[in-house]
Amino acid sequence: MTHPICQKIQPTRGEGHFLSMGREERADAGRGRKMGRSALGLALSVLLGACAVIPDSQAPGPLADFAQQNQMDREASQKHVDALQGPLSMEEAMARALKYNLDLRARQMEALLASGTYRASLLEMLPSVNARVNRTERDKVRQSLGVDTPTQDLSSMQRDLGVSWNVLDTAVAYFNARQSDGRAQIAEQKRRKAMHALMQDVRNAFWRAAAAQAMRSKLRQTIDEADEALKASRQIESERVRPPQEALAYQRQLVENIRLLEGIEQDLAPAEVELASLVNLPLNQPITLQVDWPKGVMLDGLDNTELLENIALAHNGDVRDSYIQSQMAREETRKVMLRMFPSLNFNSSARYDSDRYLVHHNWMETSASLSFNLLNLLTVPVQARLAEAGVQLADQRRMVTQMAVLTQVHMARMALKNAANAYARAQQMWEIDQRLLQQSQALQTALLRGRLETVSTQSNALLSEFRRYQGLAQVQMAESRLQAALGQEMEHQPLSQPLEALTEQVRQKNMRTSWSPEQPVTGTEDKK
Repeated sequence: MTHPICQKIQPTRGEGHFLSMGREERADAGRGRKMGRSALGLALSVLLGACAVIPDSQAPGPLADFAQQNQMDREASQKHVDALQGPLSMEEAMARALKYNLDLRARQMEALLASGTYRASLLEMLPSVNARVNRTERDKVRQSLGVDTPTQDLSSMQRDLGVSWNVLDTAVAYFNARQSDGRAQIAEQKRRKAMHALMQDVRNAFWRAAAAQAMRSKLRQTIDEADEALKASRQIESERVRPPQEALAYQRQLVENIRLLEGIEQDLAPAEVELASLVNLPLNQPITLQVDWPKGVMLDGLDNTELLENIALAHNGDVRDSYIQSQMAREETRKVMLRMFPSLNFNSSARYDSDRYLVHHNWMETSASLSFNLLNLLTVPVQARLAEAGVQLADQRRMVTQMAVLTQVHMARMALKNAANAYARAQQMWEIDQRLLQQSQALQTALLRGRLETVSTQSNALLSEFRRYQGLAQVQMAESRLQAALGQEMEHQPLSQPLEALTEQVRQKNMRTSWSPEQPVTGTEDKK
């Protein structure tokens, strides 16, 4: 497609004006014409280049490529993902998230990449091995004053193979490798934190999906009954069978119940999609959940705050991250101090020269050199002060992180207790509302109670059931937050371990009944 500006360029001046000028004027005009032509050529080049990059909105190529790439990406994301067989339990959902979640896969790849960078940095400590081939051509022979014979061929070939080792560069490479190791450990801690956040999301989404699965039909049925009762009430109001105030109060109560039920329905609607996204299942695939209500909430050991604090300080990912940052800051200080030392370089090479005037064509050559940049005496003290300030900042951040983690432990501990208490109350309320619903339905069958009372009782029963599921989800999330604050997770290999084995491992982990130290607290150990 050609831009309208690029289609035609009209001249602006005639040539007769140039012929009517004098010689000097024509010369000046000629020089001006040349400059004008140069400027015009430059402007045309820019204009044509701009026309070349004007996008054509009707070109189908890029869109087709995007569609093909998107299709390939979707197929790749589902590759090697085990198909869902039967109902999905919470343990299997957690195992699938650990093994197939795309975001966690990216975190794992980042950790592997950082580990590979560390291994590559170790190679920088090796000496350099250089091979060189050189051919020399001269147009005149090499001849010294007072000597009438040549001392070098006009053409010769030189080859050498040498090893060079710089002591200072090796020391700097050593500390660079230690810093790369620290970055690899930081990437691993980020993977752990992402895994803890994922487990929280999976638990919450599972119980919300379980609530949607159990309540969807009952919610829709109750909403339909309330709508029918509302229509009947409006008919009664129009016929003036009852006083208008009584009919309006009746309708308001019905609308309030409908609004409450529709709010619950809307809140639970996306739960299955969220769960499918977290465990990397097709978003449009229906999921049947296997709901096993826990027998109780694990609260044993929560009162031993000193033990919980020690566990968190030893295993929490943020604390480990801050400790690694402090170590890396100290390594940077050591690197700066190395610049105060001279550079010692050793070279050893095997050489060959084809020059026929040489007595020995092959020889070994060894050298050692010592050099020092005198300007380092001025720059290193400033850099050392900056590095030391970085160490102090890292230490201060580590202390801040420790206090924040201890606060998280106490907050998570109290949140778990409060969530367990709220869940117990929600369970009691649900049991009471279920009994009230049974009595209300019996009275309606016996024509002793109106439809409004029955709809209200059904709404209260559904609300208490929703709060029951919601309370259990809050307990699960509070437990996950406490596990994250303590740095507790199971040892696993999500990319290679079979799904069945990982599911069983999750089940054994969830069967823990105490926060006591008898249960092994595992986590990624620091690399030595």
